[in-house]
Amino acid sequence: MKGKPRGTVARLEALEDRERERVAAVEAVKEEQAARALEALEAADMAALYEHLDAQEAGGAWWAEVCRAGDALHGGPLEDSAGEAARAWVRLLEDVPDGQPYPLPPVGAAAYFEREAGQCDAVKEGAAVEVLPEGVGLEAAQTAARWSAAWWRYEAACARAMPGAVAR
Repeated sequence: MKGKPRGTVARLEALEDRERERVAAVEAVKEEQAARALEALEAADMAALYEHLDAQEAGGAWWAEVCRAGDALHGGPLEDSAGEAARAWVRLLEDVPDGQPYPLPPVGAAAYFEREAGQCDAVKEGAAVEVLPEGVGLEAAQTAARWSAAWWRYEAACARAMPGAVAR
């Protein structure tokens, strides 16, 4: 006798349908949060993010030069009480499974990311050829600082886009 499943099979199918709906709803919220963070960025930062992603995907000599410049100029993370927790939160965002909401950012995360972006802006303005490794030009150093600043500002926008993260 074929027809509509009954009993245990019907209950199992109903549970699976509800779980698919729940996962889809959570993923829709996560996409909306990411979109809200991107919308909060200025056009220059958005362009820098896409330029960074395109260069990373393309690889090659320019990408390698910018990476070497970034390594040479990076003074390490700011010493900040919110910094370690904020950076750990970003790492958590990379591994959130489907159907699980993003974790809330720690208090002070957005402000910490903005301070990091400010440090990158200062490096971009003060980059000097004499501190760069051989074969790395000033343009690559300024590009590395610009890309890094844009990523920090994006992470600040992500922290602000999470529900309940108004004053973070």
